[in-house]
Amino acid sequence: MKNFFIFTLLIFFVFLSISTLESKRGINLINGTIVTPEKIIKNGVLTIEGKKIKYVGNDTLQTLNGISINLNSSYCIYPGLINNHDHLLSDVFKKRNNFYGLADIDPFIRPYLDKIYSSSQRNQFMLYGIYQNLFSGTTTVFSFDKFTENLEVPQTPIRILAEYNFYRHYPLTKYSITDKEEAEYYASLSRTYEKPFSIHIEEGLTNVRTQELGMLNEWGLLDNYSLLVHGIGFSREDVDLISQKNASLVWCPSSNIFLINATAPIDYALKKDVNVVVGTDSALIGSINLLDEIKYADKLYQNLWKERLEPQNLVKMITTNAAKALKIDKQVGSLEAGMLADIIIIPYDENHPYESLINSEEKDISLVLFEGKPKYGDTEIISFFPEENWNKIDICGNEKYVVVDIKSINDSVNNLVGLENAAPLFTCS
Repeated sequence: MKNFFIFTLLIFFVFLSISTLESKRGINLINGTIVTPEKIIKNGVLTIEGKKIKYVGNDTLQTLNGISINLNSSYCIYPGLINNHDHLLSDVFKKRNNFYGLADIDPFIRPYLDKIYSSSQRNQFMLYGIYQNLFSGTTTVFSFDKFTENLEVPQTPIRILAEYNFYRHYPLTKYSITDKEEAEYYASLSRTYEKPFSIHIEEGLTNVRTQELGMLNEWGLLDNYSLLVHGIGFSREDVDLISQKNASLVWCPSSNIFLINATAPIDYALKKDVNVVVGTDSALIGSINLLDEIKYADKLYQNLWKERLEPQNLVKMITTNAAKALKIDKQVGSLEAGMLADIIIIPYDENHPYESLINSEEKDISLVLFEGKPKYGDTEIISFFPEENWNKIDICGNEKYVVVDIKSINDSVNNLVGLENAAPLFTCS
């Protein structure tokens, strides 16, 4: 009996050692252009051990035992993108041309949302929006859905944040900050647990809505934890106040223009060093994913303010700035030793690494790593990870592989909302 116990214990420790070695297996990305995004490292070396980045630089002697992928100076390595505002459960719906404001949305979407919330397959609908994000290289999403916290999505390949949203009440025509106690409750939680207090604010130009920021400030709830979504009605004085309070502003340009035909004064916000970040809002009224959204943002900025938004600044809005707004900048948002290995790789123009990301489409994403694990990518690079359960998918005529049976998710959504109402999973579909 004693020998059997010792043998069993030995087997356990051998298994534990193998599991530990597997989790610590190194991944080396060699000869790529690393965009941290604060700086650019050409012919760089980035190593990953377990879930975290081990080394970033030019020293090839820092490589680890494990997988080595030579990028042959043809690819850029970026942090995984961060979507600061998305309604994941609304991402199943495609944009419609017969919405003329917020009041038109609820009568259309409410019957479907009721079905989703009561459906045994509701996780499938959450996953639909999640994979829309993944296909664009997004590895973190702040989801503004009241029921997100109650949904369990064990298969999710990315990070979903949902705590401490302030939900205002229907009907949408009266969508305004009126519940001081609820706002104080969520704001106090955010401060206690050092997480963002996300709030739709001044999503319109009526007299009531343009007073919302002042009301929030009067209540003592405007501070560096405030994640202010939209801000269409912000004046320059409002922006000055936001800058003074070190709050962050979430810019959702495509949905702003689609619904209100106006957007926040981003040009002035940047001049005042406000931490500006970008969100897609939802496929129903905004963009399908962040790559689509930043292209729109780039063009809109030029059209409205007659100058180019610096490409590096735009990239930071979906990486470092975004992580700072969500209070996770010690974990993600940049490529540094000790950070979680959320990484995307794309082909690039060696003279314009920031523009390479802005101009990319889903078909250009060669690899997505989430906490050091591959989730989506090209045949050539995915072949380095044969142990994963890959499923083939065609994206815009390009063969890709993803760690889920995307067809079953797609079929579930089409069956519930109808093919005519379902948003595409990627922009060319």
